[in-house]
Amino acid sequence: MKPISVNVDFEEVLLGKPARLSLRASVEFLALWVQAHPLFASRPYSETYLKYVSTKTGQHASVTAQGDPVEWWGETFNTELMKKLSSKTEFKTWWQARWPLEAHNCFSWHELDAIVQDGQWLIKKSDGMSGRGHQKVTREELPRLRDRLEKTLSQGVVVEPLYQRTRDVSALWLSEENRFIYYANLIDDRFQWRGTILNRDTMSEVPEGTQNWRKHLVELQKYVSDLGYQGPFSVDAFFYQSGQGEKFHPGSEMNPRKTMGWVTYQLWKKNKMASASLSLVPLVLTEDTWLQVSQLAEAQLLSPVNCPFTWYWLEAESLRELEVKRAAFLTKLPAVPVRDKV
Repeated sequence: MKPISVNVDFEEVLLGKPARLSLRASVEFLALWVQAHPLFASRPYSETYLKYVSTKTGQHASVTAQGDPVEWWGETFNTELMKKLSSKTEFKTWWQARWPLEAHNCFSWHELDAIVQDGQWLIKKSDGMSGRGHQKVTREELPRLRDRLEKTLSQGVVVEPLYQRTRDVSALWLSEENRFIYYANLIDDRFQWRGTILNRDTMSEVPEGTQNWRKHLVELQKYVSDLGYQGPFSVDAFFYQSGQGEKFHPGSEMNPRKTMGWVTYQLWKKNKMASASLSLVPLVLTEDTWLQVSQLAEAQLLSPVNCPFTWYWLEAESLRELEVKRAAFLTKLPAVPVRDKV
């Protein structure tokens, strides 16, 4: 079997930037838990960790630094197509033709200055990694941020009110199963992913309150397929609080690649419990603390020693039990160094 490269820096490589091995190393080991190909590793892995994964998964976990790896996370060979599908301004334009949005595409300082008025606003880079490159601004703060923002305006930004988000959800197109599944995401106040929650009884049903979202998702899938992309993709959306009650935003971005939701689904298929969650916390475990955490009963530790994040897997018979297990697991984590980003 050919080794695989977990190129989670997919969007940045599309822009011509060099591979970020530190970023890959913080995520790539997840592949060992869901497939059998050797991992083209960006960091060393101990025999203890590989044996641990093999024992838990029932399949041989191996790594290599040799050979010509296959891109596993995202495809970069059709650069222009993947740039188009990853573009937040392109995605906003697609939705705007079907769903009234308060968002605007801006490509100049004049456009940006005209849109940002009273209240708080969110400015999102059109390209780059999911959840990164977001800037919260007010009208008063805008002038001092001009130099920084003008560096990204040539490629476009999406500008929208800073919504009071209440729930984050995603629709994942499973190309191998020819269907969408739906799940909840845990997102922090800096728009960084912290976890996914999958519920067996509702993952095949579009969430309540999303109006005709499913109809448009089917249309989007056909559009993406007609352009030439046949792989998995996710649409990230959210509910937010407004003066008229809770409302639904159909799409903040699209990710034409594997996603954490995809990994969650692959892990879930092993036991198919009622509720499951893949999550992380920004904690670095030393050898001693890793051993302690790997033996906790509430969750399955997934990440190796000295990873910038502690990744863990939860399964339960209900969402309530899932969150009880999460709380107990987090309470038992040792006091170790904290990392916010790679």
